[in-house]
Formats: sequence, C-alpha cells, structure tokens
Amino acid sequence: KPYSAPQSESNDNGSKNDYLPNPKIARLWNQWKSHTAVLGLTASQAKFAETFFRGYSCGITGEAGVGKSYLTKAIFDFLTANKVNVGKCGTTGVASFNIGGQTINSWAGLGLADEPVENIINKLAKNRKVQDRLRAVEVLFIDEASMAKGDLLNKLNGVMKHYRYSYAPFGGVQLV
Repeated sequence: KPYSAPQSESNDNGSKNDYLPNPKIARLWNQWKSHTAVLGLTASQAKFAETFFRGYSCGITGEAGVGKSYLTKAIFDFLTANKVNVGKCGTTGVASFNIGGQTINSWAGLGLADEPVENIINKLAKNRKVQDRLRAVEVLFIDEASMAKGDLLNKLNGVMKHYRYSYAPFGGVQLV
C-alpha cells in the first residue's frame, strides 16, 4: 500500500494526545538502582540514568573521558539481560562499529536517504526483516546523533511512525 502521512491524532474530547514515556523501561527503575551500586556512577551519569529509566528519550553529552561509552554499555547490558529489544546505531560507520551496531541508514533500511520518505517507505514494503526490526525495537541508541542531517532524522521518524502504526514521535520508541 502506498505511503500516506499520518495525521494528528486526537482523543475523544478532541485534544491532542500526550506521548507518555516508555512504561516497560520505567518498570525497570528499581532494579537498575540496585544494579548501579557496583557501577560507581558519577552524579551526572546517575541523573542521566534516572531520566532514561523513567522512560524518557534523552541524550548523553560530554567531553571525551567523562564516561559516556561506559554508561551506554552498562545500560545496553542491563537492558539485554532484562529482555528489552535494543537497537544500536551510529550515524557513521566508525560510530556504529564502536558500539557494536549498524549505521542508522542500514538499520532502518533508509539506504542513502536521498529521496522522499514516501519513496523509502514504499521500498521497505518488500523488506520484511527491516519492518520486523522497526516494529520490535523498544529503545534505539543513536551514537553521534549530532552528526546526522536533520532530514535523516525526519525520514527515520516518518518510517518508524509508518511501520509501528503510531503517531508518537519515532513511533513511540524511546531514543537515546
């Protein structure tokens, strides 16, 4: 079926729905708190983890050596152990390799992402593997997201909304 852009979603009283945080991740908060005692997180790492485990999309920033990769790996490992479907992507091949993932273009089936989102979605209609991946992911980590062009993230947003059947940003997937 050809792509048609989702329209704004409203609830019964006509007001726009609020997009709530990821409840599955929020339920893991207490487990994470007991798990972190052995990790020795800094105050800023702990604050990030609290925001993340409340189920919100958020970003990790900081200079080299502040522990971004350490914290990210600890969260990956914890989520994997708790059977959360995590996507690990980077905006470049090097960033992807460093986190053990794929480029965002490859992971989401965007190709070069040099055409309208409608065309990308129509091409993905033949790629069941990517469709299944897009529908199953619960948390998506994008390393070096600041290196992505804005239209790449807009196209990812459109593809994920379409294949996850959701009006929520990025189809309701929690982004880091």
